[in-house]
Amino acid sequence: MNLNNASYVKGVVRLREKPKPSYPEVVVIGRSNVGKSSLINAVLNRKNLAKTSSTPGKTRLINYFHVDHQLYLVDLPGYGYLSKKDSDSKTWDQLLGNFILKNHQLKLVLLLIDSRHPDLQSDAYTITWLRDNHIPFIIILTKCDKLSGNQFKNRQQKINSTFPDIRIIPFSSRTKTGRSDIIGLLEQTASGS
Repeated sequence: MNLNNASYVKGVVRLREKPKPSYPEVVVIGRSNVGKSSLINAVLNRKNLAKTSSTPGKTRLINYFHVDHQLYLVDLPGYGYLSKKDSDSKTWDQLLGNFILKNHQLKLVLLLIDSRHPDLQSDAYTITWLRDNHIPFIIILTKCDKLSGNQFKNRQQKINSTFPDIRIIPFSSRTKTGRSDIIGLLEQTASGS
């Protein structure tokens, strides 16, 4: 797979607006400000392909990036910054849930969790929801370079003890830790293995 042959396709708000042609999809989800855009840019070795925002929760589009005309990397809006009083929050949860549940091209979810805050209720809820709905996913622990080795090990063990059967990949967009593992997942998805 040629990662240099990657580009932004479009942003959508409904499943029916997805780009054509259809390719397998790897979906990136996580709390706002967890590093989804940074991961996409680091994995595809591009500086500003996915736009980062300094305002958490600002992105409301489902953004599609094609990778070598073999698969789509799909960046979902972050969760966790919508207020419980926000009238959009229930609609937004339903939209994202429907997008994942009714998306026949979805092959894998990369659930990004900030390694500095691995025990947030919204992340635990998302893990349980993905498992209950039999959605294949892997946890990517982001910003691992911001912790000491022992701190990171403790955070990883905390998740492993709660969810022992889930694969966890440490990741840093700065040091590129975990990049080759994620590329391997994209290649496996594209090849259907």
